[in-house]
Amino acid sequence: MEPRGGGMSAELHDVMTAAQVADFLQIPVRSVHEYAARGELPSVRIGRHRRFSRAAVEAVVDLSRRLGVVPKDVGQP
Repeated sequence: MEPRGGGMSAELHDVMTAAQVADFLQIPVRSVHEYAARGELPSVRIGRHRRFSRAAVEAVVDLSRRLGVVPKDVGQP
């Protein structure tokens, strides 16, 4: 196993914390946890922590936009 931060693959950098997802979506962290608990936002539990795939979060935003559920500026820098 490689030490943290040294030689990590690109896939590992695509893992986000709830706080990072909240910042990306510009919503409260509590909402991120609630959406994940309801299965509306894909996540993986690791012990007491949740981790999110950046690609999965972006896919949810994209799908929501196509369905007209999310304003177009959500997830934009």
